[in-house]
Amino acid sequence: MDYSKQESLFLVQDDDTKSSRSDTSVVNSRKHVIVRKDGKKKNFITAFETNYGNPFVMNAKTNRPYDVRYGSKHEDGLFSVILATGETGQTPITLFYDNPEQYERHFRISLSKEAKHRWYKKQRDYNISRLST
Repeated sequence: MDYSKQESLFLVQDDDTKSSRSDTSVVNSRKHVIVRKDGKKKNFITAFETNYGNPFVMNAKTNRPYDVRYGSKHEDGLFSVILATGETGQTPITLFYDNPEQYERHFRISLSKEAKHRWYKKQRDYNISRLST
């Protein structure tokens, strides 16, 4: 069984090497280090994606699980971003945050007021529908 695709707590030994020592490393297939240039300065952003390997949505900045199942309607209570820039490989990744401001701080960007307004309206509607059921 290939444990390299599993949760970050597994240690994977590289048995293919012919050296006298075995290398071990912690592998987390959900962790991505994104390099963005700001002029001459490089910014390194560590982001944790949510994927089908874990049934719960994970916070992209803190890597902590939310009490929300991935793919459920309860994702509407969180701010999500699909990163399809090619910086993480060919497959786009999904990132979840508490709110748009957490995403802005994490990626050091600014979203438009309209985008934030749409999300807060969507979250308000979600909270109202959740209370009425």
